[in-house]
Amino acid sequence: MPVPVPVPEQSAGPPVEPKAERLRWTRVCTCTLPMNLTKIRGTFAEHGWAAGLHDVAKKAVSRVVPLRIMKAVELTVDTLDKEFLDLPTGMTGGFLDEAGLRTLATDPKHDLDDDFLRDVLAKGDLCYAIFDGDKLAAYGWYARGPTRISPSLVLHFDPAFAYMYKGLTLPAYRGKRLHAVGMARALVGLERTGAQGIVSYIESNNFASRKSCERLGYRDVGTIYVVGAPGRERAWATGNASRYGLRVHCLPLGNEGRGSGETVRAA
Repeated sequence: MPVPVPVPEQSAGPPVEPKAERLRWTRVCTCTLPMNLTKIRGTFAEHGWAAGLHDVAKKAVSRVVPLRIMKAVELTVDTLDKEFLDLPTGMTGGFLDEAGLRTLATDPKHDLDDDFLRDVLAKGDLCYAIFDGDKLAAYGWYARGPTRISPSLVLHFDPAFAYMYKGLTLPAYRGKRLHAVGMARALVGLERTGAQGIVSYIESNNFASRKSCERLGYRDVGTIYVVGAPGRERAWATGNASRYGLRVHCLPLGNEGRGSGETVRAA
């Protein structure tokens, strides 16, 4: 993408050599405003002009002021594509107890460190996992109360719903739709405990994930905007997000936590 090169005005006194000054400004601009043109072209090709322009605009604004645009989504048994309830042959799934989670945590590639487990178990969050024999293939976490989505941001939602976060599929099992299958089967189990559905969010320019969620049966319910540097953010929600109690609480500097899953009191 062409980058404008500002030419300094001549001032009184010794003349400034234009070429050297232009080179200095060029270095500043190209170092601070790089964009991955390959990814941008891919977005236009795979998802269309509207998606491509949104992606470019969001990235451009974010270089001036940090910006997140989060599409809030909801999944219920009524909207779920039941095709995703079927596990691949030879695989099993279910919610894990603490002992099962502690066993998985002994393997670093499962990304379940002691601090994370302590926090989520104290909250009562649930983990639905899919196994290939005795090997972990995928998992996803489900919360029923306020949850950190970054060190300085806490997502609030109606506790009648479960919030899905921290999905992991092991590399050997990617491409088998296990993330979607896990969400579908977890939804059925959560409904039996009284949950009305699952809510979550997707970054607005993550178009591949948005399409995958649409195929599963997720529906857009609004948009959450977060602007500003960590610890100094401002957030607001639009659309029907408020019907689901979806909002982001921004923590001031000095009160940041470790990240997703940490125990949080409702604000």
